[in-house]
Amino acid sequence: MLKPKVFIHGIVNGSYSTPFFLTRFKEVMYHYSALFDIIDKTLPRADEARMILERDIYLHVVLNVIACEGSERIRETRELQEVEATKQEGRL
Repeated sequence: MLKPKVFIHGIVNGSYSTPFFLTRFKEVMYHYSALFDIIDKTLPRADEARMILERDIYLHVVLNVIACEGSERIRETRELQEVEATKQEGRL
């Protein structure tokens, strides 16, 4: 069981499940452009942690939301009740 000293809870609120490509594309662009602005200000471009974050995490999430349709889409959403239960139990 994890016992973090600090817990930062972020919720992504976007229309990622809409069947319309343009809406999904705009939502992803708004969200990830803000994240990349933060990364640009805090990590140098050659930083290994930044490259891992961009290549191994963000790349797959963005491609999944934008490029995949129907059953090809992987939705990694959790119900609010599940998130709240996890927080209450300390299994962060």
